[in-house]
Amino acid sequence: MLKNIFLFSAIVSLALGFTISEGISPREESGFEIFSRLCVTMLPEHGGGPRQPPPFPVAIEMVPDLPTYQRGQQVQITLRGNPGFMFTGFLVQCRIPGQTTPHGRWTAGPTGVAVGCANPQPDFSGDDTAAHQIGSVRNIQTLVFEMPQQPGLYRLEMTTVETFGIYWMDQFSPLFNVV
Repeated sequence: MLKNIFLFSAIVSLALGFTISEGISPREESGFEIFSRLCVTMLPEHGGGPRQPPPFPVAIEMVPDLPTYQRGQQVQITLRGNPGFMFTGFLVQCRIPGQTTPHGRWTAGPTGVAVGCANPQPDFSGDDTAAHQIGSVRNIQTLVFEMPQQPGLYRLEMTTVETFGIYWMDQFSPLFNVV
């Protein structure tokens, strides 16, 4: 329940930022509609400038770092900012390259939240996507990821937000197999 309250606050913030910057009234588009779109595009819709070009200021580290994992195997994922770099937001999914459906399960830790994007629900329930809680500034974020049950080739995909309007998209981990 507390997770859903934090996430609802994040989505309302996205919705208000979007409606103010784009001139759309809150009645025309709900936070849930924005969240559903965010699940596919991974584009923050809270205003600001265009995405920043690489290099990416946050590394995706997987422990163990292997080319092949077992179905359901748990892996520690660390999002580590460059020295002195602090970030406020992130969205991470495990995807089949070229597709937008997230796979696997996340446990997000104390300053993160796991949400459902494969089949978005109004209460944001689910655990196939890892995201940030509002108000947490960090240089490092540790998550636990459970590999998908479906064998195949995957990669992690991430969007990172430094501040409200400064963000990086389309950051990918190396490809890995799930057998």
